[in-house]
Amino acid sequence: MGEPAGISGEITLKSWLKLRNQYKNFSFFSICDPDYLRNSAKKLGIKDRVVIIDKPSSALQFFGKHLPVIPISLKERVVPGKINPANTISAINSLDQAFELVLQKEVDAIVTNPLNKKSLYDVGFKYPGHTEFIAAKCSKNKKKLLKPTMLIISPKISVAPVTIHLPLAKAIKAVSKNLIISTVRNAIDFLENSFGIKKPKIAIAGINPHAGENGNIGNEEKKIIIPAIKYLKKSQPHVDGPFASDSLFSKKNLNYYNLFVCMYHDQALIPVKTLDFDNGVNVTAGLPIIRTSPDHGTALDIAGKNVANESSLVNAIKIAAKIAILRRKKN
Repeated sequence: MGEPAGISGEITLKSWLKLRNQYKNFSFFSICDPDYLRNSAKKLGIKDRVVIIDKPSSALQFFGKHLPVIPISLKERVVPGKINPANTISAINSLDQAFELVLQKEVDAIVTNPLNKKSLYDVGFKYPGHTEFIAAKCSKNKKKLLKPTMLIISPKISVAPVTIHLPLAKAIKAVSKNLIISTVRNAIDFLENSFGIKKPKIAIAGINPHAGENGNIGNEEKKIIIPAIKYLKKSQPHVDGPFASDSLFSKKNLNYYNLFVCMYHDQALIPVKTLDFDNGVNVTAGLPIIRTSPDHGTALDIAGKNVANESSLVNAIKIAAKIAILRRKKN
């Protein structure tokens, strides 16, 4: 569902319009309030095409002409741009339901619409975002918490931040040899098994200006990043770095490397937003399920104005389908 006060309803309907006739054996459905989607459709000038289903297997028969919806009720009337805590709880419930369906293998993948982190915290949601929530769910009954990796995939550049939603000072302290190794391993495993890229080429960024300049501008490279790269190279010779981040994303490197591993959130996201703002897709690697999402927020400022760009969600759905199809062939 995503945050109802944002653009989720609008981009879901627009994505369905774009994709409904592109696949013969593929469909998606929304876990959402049908009336909310009908109101969104009315604002977009779309004839009522929402159909309620009671199970995922029913989606395909309707998908070409109707957006299938497994209903979940919103508690309050939605006002675009204004978050209502009661509706945030419904959004969390829709996420929970989606997770249970993918865990039970009733669906191949889940694609999550954006949620507002502050509103999540305000209603007692204890996770920083979707990724951490799903990781905790996937770790249930396991001996230790799974540590997923966030990848941002786009046609022009793909990145993986080692740390995600941390203040910069804390992010730098959180970078460790083991975390870099697990991030790179998750990324390589994903690129090989979900995208079919054999021996992907990985570039690793430094933390400091000029990648530390041999310890003269910080020692994180010498103490943490270089040892991690040396360890990885024993089994993954196509891992290079550390590179100074001011020159890392050159045209030459963009054409050569399959993925850039960055040490903190903005180091990874700035080049994606600059080079390919509308087409980035968030993919969670290192989990037993397929999960993607658009690489943008709730966009409360443009909610209800019918100007939202659905490209990122369309790509998130396409990538989820691509991964699912590839995994089906392997199995």
